[in-house]
Formats: sequence, structure tokens, C-alpha cells
Amino acid sequence: MLFVLASMIPLIFSGLVIVYYSASKCTDTIHNNLNNSTEQIGVFLNKYFYEDVLQKSQTLAAYISAIEEQNFDEKEKSFLIKQQLASSNFCGLMLFPTKSNSSNTRYSKTKNNPPEIVFSYAESFADSLNKTFQVNPVQYVIKYFWGDTLPYVLTAVPVKGENIPVNVIVSISQLSELHSLFQDLSKEKAVSLCLVDDKGEYMCGKFRTERDSLTILGIKNFIRHHYKTRSNKGDLKDSIIESEVINGKKYLFRFKYLNSMDKSITAISPAVTMKSIFQNIYLEMVLVLILTLMLAILAQYYVFIRIIKPIRRLTDAASRVAKGDFDVKIENINRDNIGDLTQVFNSILSQIRTFNQINIDKIIVERKKLEHIIEQMVAGILIVDPENNILICNNVFADWYRLDKKTILNKKLSAIEELKVFHTMIEDLNWKRSPEVKQERIENYNGTKSDPQILQAVASNIFTSGKTFLATSIYVRDITKEVEVDKLKTELLSIVAHELRSPLVSIIGFSEMLKDGDLDQELNMEYNRIIYDESIRLSAFVDQFLDLTRIESGSFPMHLKEENFTKTVRQSIKLFQSQAKYKNIKLQTEFSSSPMVLKYDNDLIARSIGNYLSNAIKYSPSGSVVKIRTFLDNNRAVLEIEDNGQGISDDNLNRIFDKFYRVKNTATKDKKGSGLGLAFVKQVIEKHNGRVYVKSRLKEGSVFGFSIPLD
Repeated sequence: MLFVLASMIPLIFSGLVIVYYSASKCTDTIHNNLNNSTEQIGVFLNKYFYEDVLQKSQTLAAYISAIEEQNFDEKEKSFLIKQQLASSNFCGLMLFPTKSNSSNTRYSKTKNNPPEIVFSYAESFADSLNKTFQVNPVQYVIKYFWGDTLPYVLTAVPVKGENIPVNVIVSISQLSELHSLFQDLSKEKAVSLCLVDDKGEYMCGKFRTERDSLTILGIKNFIRHHYKTRSNKGDLKDSIIESEVINGKKYLFRFKYLNSMDKSITAISPAVTMKSIFQNIYLEMVLVLILTLMLAILAQYYVFIRIIKPIRRLTDAASRVAKGDFDVKIENINRDNIGDLTQVFNSILSQIRTFNQINIDKIIVERKKLEHIIEQMVAGILIVDPENNILICNNVFADWYRLDKKTILNKKLSAIEELKVFHTMIEDLNWKRSPEVKQERIENYNGTKSDPQILQAVASNIFTSGKTFLATSIYVRDITKEVEVDKLKTELLSIVAHELRSPLVSIIGFSEMLKDGDLDQELNMEYNRIIYDESIRLSAFVDQFLDLTRIESGSFPMHLKEENFTKTVRQSIKLFQSQAKYKNIKLQTEFSSSPMVLKYDNDLIARSIGNYLSNAIKYSPSGSVVKIRTFLDNNRAVLEIEDNGQGISDDNLNRIFDKFYRVKNTATKDKKGSGLGLAFVKQVIEKHNGRVYVKSRLKEGSVFGFSIPLD
């Protein structure tokens, strides 16, 4: 019970603090609402009267003065004034004549607006208006009048001019906007608002909470008294919020004076007291006390049931663990700090039981990560344990040696015939357990006798941080293309040097003989011919090499025109008739009967056909036949040249169109050539969106061809 009472004390204290804070906050809110309301209405009135009503009234007076000076008849004057009134914001207009025996004139925008009571009020002070403007020539006089349901403002402005029958006009405006503003602010700010004249008399307003007439009368009397007191002292300034007890109730007043209009805005609100607050929240205080009692009971239940009991369970379990019983598990029904403690206790015991299993799971996860990384590598990976068993092998390595990765895992490296070269490579490294790195270049034939795959293998041992030997890794990289590139570079230099050197040696040698001058005319002409032929040969090699390079880089200009393909082939054949006749070789033609007109570079295609014909004649035996065929195939122009040479092996066919590549056999070793002709043909035809091909068998001859699309 004492615990319950002790729990209630801070709750009750907190409630009192909240009540005090609420009273202070409520008072500040009321002050802000009073200030904001008077300021907003003051801004509205200044704008409304000086920027709208007054300026438009003066404009209307000037307009009427202009009409009177024009001597219009009464009907025309009435029409023009009504038209001007219809376009203005005024609801009515009265014209007061200069002569006292004349009657005033009324104008209304709509029927019954303004009502008759407003016009009557305007007439009641017509005489005073004339006297006012005669004694004191002011610019305007503004009066307020409450009509049937809404306030109105009457703005009197003198009409200036000589011999004008109208002395004063009174424009009538309906203050519906002011009335709406009073209602909106009264509702929004929870205050009462009213507008008083220069004598402190109530003019219009909105009383929000004051219903009885005595209270409203008391408020009006206080406002009148306050205004007169300040006026007598000459202290008509915005006053601070003042309080006054009216009809037994305390009210707060905020006065804002509009000196330019001789008006005052007053905002009124009931004052906030501790008594009123307690009266308003009496029911809430009772509920707070009941809730406080319930919370105290719940707190006692929480302490005895939700804290002490779980702690006792933890104490008992800890005693059992201290005695060696690790199978203890406490049921966790709490979701608080005690529950967290219980969960930690259970987690510690669970971790002790599953420590080894967790380590195994981690190893498996890390192994899977490593395997995934290894499989994504473009190089081959092979890892063997200290007993020479294969632990890891990625697919790249297995594919190189056409092995099934699943079947070789956990097998001895030395037991796999295809991988014995790696066993020999790491045998010393594995036995010595040394940290050195061993590199070796290995040729892999993949079970064929073709050009081997060149592999670069790097082997090293893997150790733990404690220098314990774990395994040996072999990193294998395919360097076949790199080796081929190096080989091509060497061959290029050799071929270029040979092709340049041979004609240069002949040119230099025969030039020296001619220089001596001891030659007869026949020898002199023969040596000059040789020098000329070698120069042409040298120039042709350089031109063909440069043209091929420019075509590959795309800088060679191509001149595409519509040509007759068959005609180009015929012209190329004529150029090689003498060469074929010299070797007693017959050139047999078979041309397509269909027209073969397409766009191509005639010079490049002719040179390509010439390379095919030159090779066919060069490598065909004397007395044989070289066949030249043209035909259409799938909207493509096709040329085939068939010779009776020694043919080309399958190993050489794949590289026959490479630069500087020449087939090495007994039939070609005595034949001169740069190895650029077929490479030139391939580049030219591919630039024309065509393709080259070759069909050949050893000792059966070859068929070289190409096709170009007609479109």
C-alpha cells in the first residue's frame, strides 16, 4: 500500500504542473488572439477606407462635377450617374443640392439595397454636412450606420466647381466584408470584437460568448468610459491589454486606435483564472486521480510479477549452470530488460553447445565464397593438399584438359594422366614446403596434333599465419594468343626484311657492275632490266603492304560505283593470259547468264581477283586447267577460282588468310611470295560486306572464292 501511495505522489505533482502550464499557455494564447484580431481588422479598415471607399467616392464626386459642368439634361445626367454607380462597389448614392429649397436625389444599385432606413439616416445629417463643409473645408466625412442586418458606411465628399447645383454626394457602401471579417476572427480567435466611433459609442461588432444584455451593456459602457478618459488625457494610443470585472465576470480588453479615421477597434475575451481552469477540467482531474490509482496498482503488479519472479528464475538457473548442468533453458515470457537478460543467458548456453557447429558452418560459407570467386576467374585454378589430393579445380582448368571436374576432385594429382605435368612441376615444391614461387610454360594439345595451347603455370605453397603448410596452388593462364602475337611480330620483321633485302641486294649488285662500265651493250641492257624488275617488285611489295594496312585501319578511300561484275572478271583474266600461257595452263571460264551489276570499287575488286588468279597459276602444275566461275547465290555475286595444285591441309586452312602466312610444304618452298595477297583479298571483300572462303584437300587442288551482296 505504501508503494502505491509513493507511486501516486509524482503522478499528482505532474498533474498540477500540467494544470499550471495549461493556465499560463492559455493566457498567452488569449493575449496573442486579442492582438492579432485588432491588428488584422486595423489593416483591413485602413485599406478598405483609404484605398477603396474614399478614393472611389472622390473619383465619383469629380465625375458628377464634370457632368454638371456639361449642362446635360436631367434624364441624361440620371443615366450617366446610374451607369457609373453600376460599375462601382457602392450600393447607393445621394446627391444633396446647393440650394436648401431643392430636394436631394437618390440612386440605388438594386431594389431595396440599401434599405430605406439607410437613406433616412443619410438625410438626417444632410444639414450638418453642409454646415461642416462650409465652416471647415475638409476632404470627406465618414459615418457608420447599422442597417437591418448589416453595417453600412456613408462617405460624404464635397463636389467642387462653380455654379454646380450639387453641393455634397454621399456614397453608401455595405460593410459585408467587415461583418464577415468580424465573424471569422471571432470564431477563429475565440474573442468578441466591436468598432466604436470618435466618442466611444458602439457602432458594430460581434459578441461571441456574451449573451445577456446586461453584460453587453456593461462592456459598451466600459469602452465608452475608457475612450473618454484617454481622450481627455490626449492619450489615444494602442493600449496594452486591460482587465475589468463586468457583471461578476473578469474580461480582458485590447484597444487599437485608428487616429486617421477617429475610430477604435476593441477585442474582448473572458480572462483565464485558476478557478475557471479547474472548473473546466474538473472531470479531467477526477479521471487523472482514478488513472493514477490504477497505474499504481499496475506498477505494483509489474514489480512483483514481472520483475521479482523472473529474477528468481534466473538465480535458480545460474546455480544449476554453476553445478555443470548446461542443458538449462529458461522460458522467456518478458519483453523488457529482464527478458533481454533471459535471452542473453539462453544465448550464451546455446553458443557453448553449438560452438563447433557454428565454426563448421562458417568454414562452409567461406569455402562457397572462395569457390564462387574461383569459378568466375578467366584463369585456371588447381589446389592440392599436402597428400597431393586435388581440393579445388575450376571449370576453366577442367575444360582445357577436357576433364569432368566432379570426377577428379579428391583424387591424386599423379593418378591423372593429363595432369602429370603439374605433378612433376610441384613435386619438389611440395616436398620442400618452401615459400618460393615456381613458374613453367606448358603445352596442352587437348588430345589433338594441331597447334598446342600455350599455358603459363605459377605454383606456390599456402601457409597459415603460424607457418603451417596447408596446400599448393597452381595458377594457370592461357598465353597462346600472346605467344602467337610475338611470333607474328618476329615473322613480320623477318618477312619484311627478306622481301626488302632480296630486291635491294640485286639492285645494289647490278648497279655496281654497271658502275664499272666494262660491259657490252647486251649485258648492260640485261642488268638494267633486272634492276628495273627488282625495283618494280620492291615497289609492289611496299604498295601492297601499305594498302593492306590502310584498308585495315579504314583510311583507304573506296570509290563505289555500279559496275558489271562479269566484265571486271573478264578484264582481270586478260591480264594473266600471258602468265598462264607461259606455264602452259588453260584458263577455263564459266560466267553467269544473269546480269551481275552491283556497287563496288572496281580497282580493289580487280586486284583481289588478280591475287586469286596469280596464286592459282603459280601453284598449279604445267599443263593443268584453272577454272574461273561466276554465279548468283542468294542475291550475292560469287566468284570461284579452282586450281590443280597440291592442296592445303586442314591445319593451314584456318590461317590461310592471315597476313604473311604461307603454307610450308615442298610444293611452295621455291615459290616467291610475301604472304599479303590473300590477306589483302579478305580485307577488301569484308569492306564490301562480303565474305571469302576456301575449299581444299591435299593433292586434290583448291577452290578460292568470295561473294558480294548485290544490294
